[in-house]
Amino acid sequence: MVFISRPVVVDKQPITELRFPLRGFFPRLQRFSQTSLFFYLVLLLIYFLLIDHTKIGIRELNQYRLPIDYLVKFSDGLVPFDKERFQRQLVYYQRALKYLPNSAEVSSMLAFCYYYLGKPKESIWYYEMALKQNRYFFWFHYDLGLIYFKKKDYANAVKYLREGLATNPQLTLGLTRLSKIFLDLEYRKNRLNSFDELYQLELVKGQDARLKKAMERSYELIVVSLYHLQNYRDMFELAFQSLNSKMESKDMFYYYAGLASYQMNAFSQAAYFLQKSVERFPDHADSCHYLGMALKDMHETGVSQIMLNKAAALRSSGQNSKIFDLEGLKLQIF
Repeated sequence: MVFISRPVVVDKQPITELRFPLRGFFPRLQRFSQTSLFFYLVLLLIYFLLIDHTKIGIRELNQYRLPIDYLVKFSDGLVPFDKERFQRQLVYYQRALKYLPNSAEVSSMLAFCYYYLGKPKESIWYYEMALKQNRYFFWFHYDLGLIYFKKKDYANAVKYLREGLATNPQLTLGLTRLSKIFLDLEYRKNRLNSFDELYQLELVKGQDARLKKAMERSYELIVVSLYHLQNYRDMFELAFQSLNSKMESKDMFYYYAGLASYQMNAFSQAAYFLQKSVERFPDHADSCHYLGMALKDMHETGVSQIMLNKAAALRSSGQNSKIFDLEGLKLQIF
């Protein structure tokens, strides 16, 4: 409460005769408001129509661009998983998607990050988005097929891996070399230390070999998927076709041809291919085991028991060959 010590004199003049009359104020305010509104509308139109916000956003993204080196090295098994670094990459590509919503490259990088951050559902969604934006790039099919293989969804694994093998390798190589991610690696390779420089140089120049190796691995993933789908006839045909191809690494298909033959009760045929596999991979327990089983069904009891004993010894000692281990395969950027 405020106490006033002096009396207050109240002006008895009617309100219509005030020194600053309100008559005419509101019409002026209305005219001013209409002018201001028109002015601000013009400014908004200029802002949205004449300013290229995508270019501004991309310029900002380029300014804060994260090097891709870590993710590429991780996919090659050269560095361990770092959740914080993956999270930073994810945030960056989430921002990039706002300015480049139709970029298959951005979608695929989001898919890659989501997968290793433990969100395969989101990863699959973004890989499928990348394929809608560009169906000609082998690596999108390969990574999606590999995800489904790891999820034990073998029908979808076969579907996407076969689609990948149907792409044009030269087109994939051309798209890779036009990729902003790839060009960034090419630019950076001479600015790194000696080990990294050699690695980047191999990465930039070795795309043909990397693609060829992944395509060969796709055949193996398809063959194993067909085994789990119990489609032994197609499994044998693809394994046999691979053995007669120009693949550099094809010896493992002796085992797959023998395994498919055994499942179809073609024991003599199975023994032939499995014997070839054991000759090439003497420490592969499964080759020894199924060779023993095939020989047993052929009533070759003595040799059969030797192979079965060898398989058991290999398994108990932990010396089983790792060449057939596909679970450890990683997704690839390119």
